[in-house]
Amino acid sequence: MINAMEPVRWPLDHERVLPLATLDMARVFTSGRNGLAFDSGVLQEAGMPTTKNVADAWARLSDSDLWGLLGQEIEGHPEWSDVQCREILQAWVELRRSSPWQAELLKYWQRWKQHHLELKKGLAQAGHLTWAQKCRYCELWSANRPIMSPFCGVAEILLGVSELEMKAPPMESGASSRYRQNPGYFGERKGSQAEKKARKSEVIVVSADSTLEKFSEFGASRQLVWALENCGLSWSLCQPWDDSIELDPHSVRGVVFWSYRHRSNDFVYHAMVFEKACEARRIPVINSVFSGWDVRHSTILGNLRQAGIRCPKFQKFASVDDIELPYPLILRVDGIHRGQQMRLVHGVDEARALVNAKRTQFLASGGAGVLPPPNLAIEFIDIADEQGRYHKCRAYVVGNNVVLRHKTVSTHWLVNFASSESFADSAAANRDFIRGSESDLGLLARAGRASGSDVTALDYSRTQDGEYVFWEANRLFKMNGDKDYDLLEPTAESKVKRRAAIDRKLGKSLLALLQERLSIH
Repeated sequence: MINAMEPVRWPLDHERVLPLATLDMARVFTSGRNGLAFDSGVLQEAGMPTTKNVADAWARLSDSDLWGLLGQEIEGHPEWSDVQCREILQAWVELRRSSPWQAELLKYWQRWKQHHLELKKGLAQAGHLTWAQKCRYCELWSANRPIMSPFCGVAEILLGVSELEMKAPPMESGASSRYRQNPGYFGERKGSQAEKKARKSEVIVVSADSTLEKFSEFGASRQLVWALENCGLSWSLCQPWDDSIELDPHSVRGVVFWSYRHRSNDFVYHAMVFEKACEARRIPVINSVFSGWDVRHSTILGNLRQAGIRCPKFQKFASVDDIELPYPLILRVDGIHRGQQMRLVHGVDEARALVNAKRTQFLASGGAGVLPPPNLAIEFIDIADEQGRYHKCRAYVVGNNVVLRHKTVSTHWLVNFASSESFADSAAANRDFIRGSESDLGLLARAGRASGSDVTALDYSRTQDGEYVFWEANRLFKMNGDKDYDLLEPTAESKVKRRAAIDRKLGKSLLALLQERLSIH
């Protein structure tokens, strides 16, 4: 049997010795593995990947995806020592460093001191982690910070923090044993529960917000508060890093994960630890973080396509020359929402000029107020009607319930709240849409479930022949009247009342979800 760490020659531009396990990783790039969002698999020659195959695959993956793959590989080899895991990571760093865009990013990475401090602080707060958990942490951290998270830069900090861990005193045996039995165990969280007054509630809402006032800034959150107040159970708001919460399965009926601000204080990571504790105690969870944390467009579109629901074809790219989809295409930043940095390009020259210009601006800015360059190509599907108007529908999906919210119209292909226009017949069309007489509610519910979240806002359109095309699913969302989504002035009182009635439908659907999942009779 070949040793997992046996050196094998890898024909790169300059020869270097890499572990066999690094070569094995090319096998995870084949189509259908790990739910990765690209269509074509990587060809292999006689069972052994070629340099070009691996390089092509890596060009299609984000740095966050690579952390996920590395974590899965390490988790699949529990026999690997700490030293071996370090060698594997360092080998990946060397391979990733050969990417031109990665090399360009690394020139500017040293300037991003705040990023460095946040990552170091987060890893320190996370406490002792296995190498698989460290990779998972970096995956979440990178995915929720698409602005500047080069794989090699993040790896450098992780290796530095891990070096300090090796020099630190070992954990006491009892804690170490409990940690290995249940990684992320809630009782291992920093602080002593015995020294703090535990807050007992039947329903716990986990959010990044520390106050109810802050939590209630968004309309969807206000509807959740209404549902909680009317469900007949006591409830409290907490942050996932708050160790004063008592997770007693005899008193806690359920936990709801709810946060618009995924990036705040590494919310996703801490929420996963919290959810793991709920799972261990068999406490029901609503809006799971594990299944719905990744709100990048590539992930959502991949989930929809996997469920057999029509949506645009898409491809991640590091270089415009890698794009294989036919033009025209929409280029955008994967994970940046609200229509920001979206451009329609009609050919490769236009795409290259756009991406090069955005990259130059981004790198020169140091990231201050400038979005990164596009890294996701999406098929342009022309859904204009006979009058040349584009429309987009929004529906809330809560469990199996669907609330049809609005239908917006614009003469521009990018239809959102800011670009919507009013026409003589648009108000009547919106009222007809809300009545739902022509909507396939079953399809909408299926698309909502495919997103991975129990509560989501679907954006979709219908072609001239009536076929549905889904653009994205938003886990926790803003509504009309929220900040930056202000109602148009003047707005008739009757219209405000109609909107309030529709919003209350969301509240009632949330109440029904609580009653179903928490067995409230």
